[in-house]
Amino acid sequence: MVIIINGVARSGKDTVISMCQEYLKKYNVYSLSSIDPIKKIVNEFLKKDNIQKTDAYRKLLSDIKNSLTEYNNFSYHWIVDQVTTLNKKNSKYNIFFIQCREPLEIQKFKNTFSNCKTLLVTKPNLHIPNNDSDKNVFNFDYDYTIINNGTLEELRQKVILFCNLEVILNF
Repeated sequence: MVIIINGVARSGKDTVISMCQEYLKKYNVYSLSSIDPIKKIVNEFLKKDNIQKTDAYRKLLSDIKNSLTEYNNFSYHWIVDQVTTLNKKNSKYNIFFIQCREPLEIQKFKNTFSNCKTLLVTKPNLHIPNNDSDKNVFNFDYDYTIINNGTLEELRQKVILFCNLEVILNF
């Protein structure tokens, strides 16, 4: 099962994934991000230990990812390779959370993976960084939305409901 998870910066995507991992202990729950290979390249090039997640840094990553997507669908192929490799190791009970912000790339994943759903995590009043990736987060018709507008415990209950509806019932 593949779940494409999206949301603007600081909306709670990583927290949602962590809560799913805690709740779905009998499954192999993986978290992959389509920006991770880009971060690795950029961070190696910049050679800084403590890179700040500023708007400028997010824009740099977004711009490089867009260029590499135009060139050869770099991040898309990296994710597909990761999922394929991990599925070869143990194809039973695998759940892949793929963080991806670009609507066209999300659709490519939906077309590639047969058991694929999309999840938007929103949080009211968040600053939306000025880059193409964050600006287009809401330009997709998601299967599910989790609104992160309360306490951590309230978010946990929403995540458990999502897991019960989507993962356990449809695995």
